[in-house]
Amino acid sequence: MTGAVFDWLTSNTKIDYPFDDRQPDGTHRLFVDAYVQHNNAEKEQRLRIATFDPAGALVLKFEDGTTLTSLTAGDNFISTVFGSFTVYAWRKSTTIGAGFTSEDLTARLAVLTAELGMFGFPLSPVQGFLLSSLVNPRIPRIRRLAVAIAGQACCTGGGFTGNDIILEEGNNIQIRRIEGSAAGGLGIVDVDVTRVPEVLEISAIAGAGSGRFIDCDVTIPPLKRINAIGPDTRGDFKLEGRDCVWTERKVDTEAPAIRPNTDYLATVLENLLQLHQNCDACCQCAEYGSAYEKLSEIWARARDVADRVERVRQQYNILAATVNAIKPIRETGLGVRLQVVSRPDFHLAVSALCHNDGAQSLGLTRLRFSLSDDAHFEYIPRSGIFDAETFRNFQLDPLMAGGNLIVDVPSLRGAQYATYSFEVRYKNTLANRKGRVIYAAVQATSGYYNTSDVKSIALTGPTRKN
Repeated sequence: MTGAVFDWLTSNTKIDYPFDDRQPDGTHRLFVDAYVQHNNAEKEQRLRIATFDPAGALVLKFEDGTTLTSLTAGDNFISTVFGSFTVYAWRKSTTIGAGFTSEDLTARLAVLTAELGMFGFPLSPVQGFLLSSLVNPRIPRIRRLAVAIAGQACCTGGGFTGNDIILEEGNNIQIRRIEGSAAGGLGIVDVDVTRVPEVLEISAIAGAGSGRFIDCDVTIPPLKRINAIGPDTRGDFKLEGRDCVWTERKVDTEAPAIRPNTDYLATVLENLLQLHQNCDACCQCAEYGSAYEKLSEIWARARDVADRVERVRQQYNILAATVNAIKPIRETGLGVRLQVVSRPDFHLAVSALCHNDGAQSLGLTRLRFSLSDDAHFEYIPRSGIFDAETFRNFQLDPLMAGGNLIVDVPSLRGAQYATYSFEVRYKNTLANRKGRVIYAAVQATSGYYNTSDVKSIALTGPTRKN
């Protein structure tokens, strides 16, 4: 896959993602995405990239310094190029004894290939903590089960002598024997088959086996807290309603009553409450009348505003007709318009449109850009784009002269235009960057023509992904 399929990932180089904060060593420009899945679920700490090498090395550590995993090129490592990006992936699954999973982990990293040459490897990020949404801890699982039989080579640790292994159906579990099914071995050892294997199918079915619910000891309830409130001495929770809401203990409707509308001999259904409410409307009749009067007043004011808008529209049409009448008279010579857009992480996108409104061709036109606080910004390399009649999307870096950025535009014929845009970023040497108002100006000069335009805009801070 190439082209624009993954081009949106380049925006991740300008924000903190996939890290939880801006990296002081600039590694956020290299990594554009990450994902880790592991079975060390008891660790509820942040996870960070401790070491990374494109040759196949990756070390992940928890916040307390303990190591989650140390991966090498031998851990099912692959690297694949997708357009402007390179994806690295590892898959590691180790076992203890025969088939019992000890470590089950998958890790993927996506980097901007062009940035690899900007860093030395192996790379050890100063911080490197990943967003918690990118780390998926799972409950450890047993993938295979093997039984060691005494006197037969199979599993380390000996076997069973004189005892039986009994598999019982627990809660919501059904076990059945599959007749006449061919079953392969576990692949642990290569020995001769001593008997025909039997296949058991274990299915999770609600209500199967010993039933749907566990008969728990009421002195040790499995549910211990609801909003930090515990049960009474019997292990029961009592729920009550507030205001106009009330609860009802439901009973077995099949039990007979002594007389109509009585149920004191009925059986109470356990673990079941029904909620009721007898709430009334919060407003009185007089309040509805007052609300109608307010709405009528607002409608009358809106009607007046609509009339005023219509008068302004008519005045605007008259003004537009006047401007269109004098437009051919005034459209002579060189003109320039400036546009400035504030982007996340203190970036400014600057664009100038210069045009020739006259009938005669102009000579070489020089555009001189200036920005306030010029000692604190840096030009983004290769962001300059020039567009004219004979040049489409031509990459052109400006000439830096002091705090000014200078670009020369070739001759413009009558009714011809050209645009030039670039991007800068204000560094942290500028105090109080967030919300700081920047004044941008462009001056266009061609022969005796000299015109300019000025804009102001506030800087925007970083945008985070959580």
